[in-house]
Amino acid sequence: MADFSKYLGKEERVLNSVDMKDESLYTSNNPAAAEWKSWTTLVLTNKRFFSLSKRGLSMREFRLEDVVSTGWVYHPQWGRLVGMFLNLIIAAVLLYFTPALVDSLSSFLVGNYSIDASEIVFYVDIVRYFIYIIAALLILGALYDIFAYFFYKRTTFMMSTKDGKEYRFLLRGRRSQMDEFRMSVQDAKDLYLEETENRYFDKMRSVLFNQSNYEFALNNAASQQKSQLSGDSTQRIGGNNAKTISGSSAKSIDGGKTGQISASEVKQLGGEAGDFMSQVKVVFTELGFDITTLQNGKGADMILSGDGQRYAASVIGKERVVTTTDVLEIAEARDFNRCDFGVLVSEGDVSADVRHFAEQKGIKIIDLNEASGVRK
Repeated sequence: MADFSKYLGKEERVLNSVDMKDESLYTSNNPAAAEWKSWTTLVLTNKRFFSLSKRGLSMREFRLEDVVSTGWVYHPQWGRLVGMFLNLIIAAVLLYFTPALVDSLSSFLVGNYSIDASEIVFYVDIVRYFIYIIAALLILGALYDIFAYFFYKRTTFMMSTKDGKEYRFLLRGRRSQMDEFRMSVQDAKDLYLEETENRYFDKMRSVLFNQSNYEFALNNAASQQKSQLSGDSTQRIGGNNAKTISGSSAKSIDGGKTGQISASEVKQLGGEAGDFMSQVKVVFTELGFDITTLQNGKGADMILSGDGQRYAASVIGKERVVTTTDVLEIAEARDFNRCDFGVLVSEGDVSADVRHFAEQKGIKIIDLNEASGVRK
């Protein structure tokens, strides 16, 4: 594979490339007119397609997020078979009539020219060997045609984009090369979805972990305050003045101890988010998601919408463990509500078997018990 490093962006890597003997690029408005037909290279990365002219005069690119669908049309190679039979027939005819042609040439030379017998043999041999060479080339052409029929493909790669246009690329190459490129296209689409999914879930997990750690620190501080300090020395944040504060901005008292907030006042965090479900909703809202609460969500508590993606989300408190039934329900909710992803946010225990089952079903589990220092 050629070196395309100078064309790559940050965290971009080449998955595959294919050389095209002829490339036709069409638009939906003018499908009969090709913009160019030349030798080009179509390069596939984990973020985009781009095509390069062999002379480096032009470059086109298509971002994977703009690609709506892809398709393939495999053209039959009947012309190869026809060419093979024609070459074999012509070669057979030449070889069959060569003796008669040589005899006729000898008679013509003897009757019309006064030349020696050795010269006649020389001229006849030239004609004979010339015919043999032509026949050999025709046979080689037939062998190439049958080889190309079984090992080469002529393939049209179709791609539709969000702007409503359809692009067609005519690819030519070995069958194995075409199959590898087709699989690479599918892998690139899956990889892009996975990276997009992981980016959002990492963001969710980070914020939820911080919220859980903060809540745990507040409860722990309140417990220590009750046992160590008297009522007069306790700083309280009460009534309508309660607000969310981060661990780094907590007030220090008594020689560096964490700021004290009672357990009852923890419920005022995040806009009166008294229970875990409400707190999770507040966190998702702060992440920029639009939340739709489901009364009968087919296994989901809410639908999250953001950046063109839809998530079927379910929240499980620490009072119970996550089971495979929960995974199945959220998977059904994802499909029923036509969401892109399914996610379970859990304060309860999650076994390794359930995690493995969730991976098989394509469900992400955000387990807050994994947060460092939380409920250990």
